[in-house]
Amino acid sequence: MSYPNDEAVAGLSSYNLDETLKGSLQANPYLRPGDIVTIPVADQAYILGNVFKPGPITLSEPITVSRAIVMAGGTMPNTDSGNVRIIRQATGSTTKTQIVVDLKKVKKNQAEDVALLANDTIEVPSVGGIRGAFQTVLRTLVPTVAQLPLRVIY
Repeated sequence: MSYPNDEAVAGLSSYNLDETLKGSLQANPYLRPGDIVTIPVADQAYILGNVFKPGPITLSEPITVSRAIVMAGGTMPNTDSGNVRIIRQATGSTTKTQIVVDLKKVKKNQAEDVALLANDTIEVPSVGGIRGAFQTVLRTLVPTVAQLPLRVIY
């Protein structure tokens, strides 16, 4: 048995579900009527910006920035991959820390692929300027116009 923060709580037992699924008898307790089974929700980080599927990333296991970007469908063609930012706020603190990650260097093993923590926000920027903004507008409008119903009136 294992307990969060190694603290035993009177009358409560904690089991590792991975061990239960592997067939460990010690991690497979007998349940009696009235027993309550609670499975905690995994922590999340959030990814936004120039990725195909922005949104929450479940941190059920250790996940790095590059892996989170892959989970979000990858970066779009006009991404400023040298300037990806992680916004991190420690629990109980109002101070935010910004970590800049250069994905080009991460791919070449020249920079650390930072591990994400709960409630991190990953911002994937697009290439700046009018050209980048124009490409974003086109990428948004063209698929929308292509999905409009086509009616022929004669």
